[in-house]
Formats: sequence, C-alpha cells, structure tokens
Amino acid sequence: MENALSILNSYVSTQKSTSYCHDDFNISNIFATEPVTVFDPNPKFNVGYFDLARSMLLGITKDESKENEQWLVGYFGGKPYDESVLHSALLLNCYIKSYDWHRKKKADFIEGVRTYLSKRKGLLA
Repeated sequence: MENALSILNSYVSTQKSTSYCHDDFNISNIFATEPVTVFDPNPKFNVGYFDLARSMLLGITKDESKENEQWLVGYFGGKPYDESVLHSALLLNCYIKSYDWHRKKKADFIEGVRTYLSKRKGLLA
C-alpha cells in the first residue's frame, strides 16, 4: 500500500490538470432538460488514472472481461501509459471498495482484482 501511495503521489505532483469523477453515476442523476442536466451532490476531483481505475474495477472483478482492455484503449487512444500508476490506482480503489465487498460477501470481487494485477507486469506483479 505504501508503494502504491508513493507512486500515485509522485505522479500527481507532476500533473497540472484534474478529472471529474461522479461516484454513483446512474439514470436517477440525469434530468431530461435541454441541455441534459446531471445532478451530483458529491463530486470528486482526481487525476485521470484514479478515475479510470474506479471505472475498470467492475470489469476487473469479472473473469477477464474484455471491457478491461476496451477501457484502456478508449482512455489512452492506443498511446503508452504508466502501468505502475494504473496498478496503484486499481489497488487503492480496491482497498476503498473492499470493505463493502466483504460486507456483501463478494470476496470474488477482491480475488478478481488480485488475479488481474498478478497477471500484469508493473507495480504489483
């Protein structure tokens, strides 16, 4: 965990921009106005890797979902990315969600993240 935090902190210190994250984006937060209105009572401002990792978590918890690679291709447009920053963000997002997963008896979600990270080079392989 200490290594993951160190990697993310180093990356964040080099960034000048942030990304906007809506933690529970769903149909009940969208209003049929012109233009469309999205209501968010608790927005988060992060770096892109952290938000990408949060979005990827559900696909990662499945058995090697193709969504995982589609997220990476779509987000980075085929350009190189820093796997150690992504893996750090995945680990920290998993840590945030693991209490809820454990409470809901979804240990397979935690195992899915472990499996995903263990099959890849970088920080946690």
